[in-house]
Amino acid sequence: MIVSSTYQNDKIVRFSTGEQSEAVVCLVKANAVDQSCPDMPLYAPGEYTITAEVNRLDGSIATSMVEFKWDPFTVLDKTMFAWSLTSSPVGGYLVVYGLLLMVSSLITGLITKDWIKVAIANVVLTAVLIVILFFLPSAGPAVAANCWLVPFLVLLGMMTFGLIRLRRPLLRAIRPDGTEIRYESRPSGRSDEPLVVNLREIHQGLDVKGTIFEKRGGNL
Repeated sequence: MIVSSTYQNDKIVRFSTGEQSEAVVCLVKANAVDQSCPDMPLYAPGEYTITAEVNRLDGSIATSMVEFKWDPFTVLDKTMFAWSLTSSPVGGYLVVYGLLLMVSSLITGLITKDWIKVAIANVVLTAVLIVILFFLPSAGPAVAANCWLVPFLVLLGMMTFGLIRLRRPLLRAIRPDGTEIRYESRPSGRSDEPLVVNLREIHQGLDVKGTIFEKRGGNL
């Protein structure tokens, strides 16, 4: 809080809003102008009356009051309340994010039929939404932090999922005519599982002795 004083002596001032928040005590300097005092926590939007009390030299109490309305939520935040299941717009932001994620997964999956591309598309969508949320007006750091946490965890999860599902080449078979066939590991395969090579698929009538095998890691 920023306060000013016309008293010629230092005064201990008690600030309160009744039962809506805890009282704050501040030592206000004589003839202070724009002096900083501890902030008074407010826990819910609404109309407030701040009461300042100070003891005079004759023992009486001087009181002054200031009325104001506190509304920390923007128009976008208030819109998110319609989607939220809590008393905060954070729930609405996360519900909308989940719906967008489902739509992105459905469309990308139908088009590509590839889980890797679905994961990549969702990672890009999450990154774009985080950037948009950063530049859009919000209720402040609390809402931003809550809305960033879940998308960030989902982003890490999708990247991990993509790495697990990524097919890794294990064997490259080069035919005598210069063409090649790559054998890749299964996404969920274990390192100790045997690699099965179909020689008929490789040679297709060519001489088996003329084929060169190149194994990445391990023995062949």
